[in-house]
Amino acid sequence: MFTYSIGDKKSSFMKGVFDLTASTFEDSPIQLIKSLDEVAHFRDYHAVIQFLKEHYYLVEIIYAAIDRVYHYFPSESTFCEIDIISDEGLESSKKLFLYLKTTLEPEDAMEFLDNFDDQWWIDMVPETNCKMIIDLEFS
Repeated sequence: MFTYSIGDKKSSFMKGVFDLTASTFEDSPIQLIKSLDEVAHFRDYHAVIQFLKEHYYLVEIIYAAIDRVYHYFPSESTFCEIDIISDEGLESSKKLFLYLKTTLEPEDAMEFLDNFDDQWWIDMVPETNCKMIIDLEFS
């Protein structure tokens, strides 16, 4: 089972989504990036791949975030999508958005997101160098 470690935070993927070893991160970075599309749909596949090649440190954070999302949100009502957004096409303004698409009622989803933010995400934000945002999107 793949185990990640960011700072002093450790976890492992649950629900049998991934069976990766630490060597996978070292040996096949492109494959690891492409594997993300299996658990978080890429809206613009090529833009996401290119952005993650340039900001590879985010890959581990994304895997960790997806794992944590399913600790806070019911998996049957929430799935993840990744997109790259920029202000007026400025290369330096590009950010990765991890959208938590959900069928939950807005009040319930906001409560789950608040808990996720308070108990995990807020501590991880500095690790992203302001290049990643997590937000809700309602289906």
